[in-house]
Amino acid sequence: MISCDTLSLSAYLRGKKGDDVEQVETALVTGQLALPPVVLTEILSDVLAGPMLDDLFAGLSTLPLKDGYWIRAAHTRRRVRTGVFVPRTTQALVAQACIDADVPLITRDDEFRYFAQHCGLKLA
Repeated sequence: MISCDTLSLSAYLRGKKGDDVEQVETALVTGQLALPPVVLTEILSDVLAGPMLDDLFAGLSTLPLKDGYWIRAAHTRRRVRTGVFVPRTTQALVAQACIDADVPLITRDDEFRYFAQHCGLKLA
């Protein structure tokens, strides 16, 4: 199993190029992609694309949210917060879902490296 963030999934859906896009495509084709629930929410809430994607993502797996997820996500966000980097809440939610499920994250967002360095997030 492997996961991806909203930026990589959006890039894939828009036909952009990149290693992350190739990884997303491979994971989709092989049935290995499981999304953090917040990523699914972000993608499907897009006013223009959301309705067209409802059916496409209806059968896609999501990572389970385990008891204590919200508190662990807050602690994870606090742990990587520095004077230079203040993670967005959605970044912490994505990272924590992947950490809890022990799955690597496909991303084009370089800021996830802070979660990898300080919290054990695996990057694809």
